[in-house]
Amino acid sequence: VGSANSIVYQYSLSTPWDVSSASYAYKSKNVSGQDTARQNQNNAPLYTS
Repeated sequence: VGSANSIVYQYSLSTPWDVSSASYAYKSKNVSGQDTARQNQNNAPLYTS
């Protein structure tokens, strides 16, 4: 997510932690106007790139 793109896209991994196994999950979220640090359901940081 950056200033030019305010949409986060969701990907699924067929092998956990293996980015090369990623496939688009056909889900996205517009996060424009959201500046705060996001966390997942376990209150761990949610990293995006």
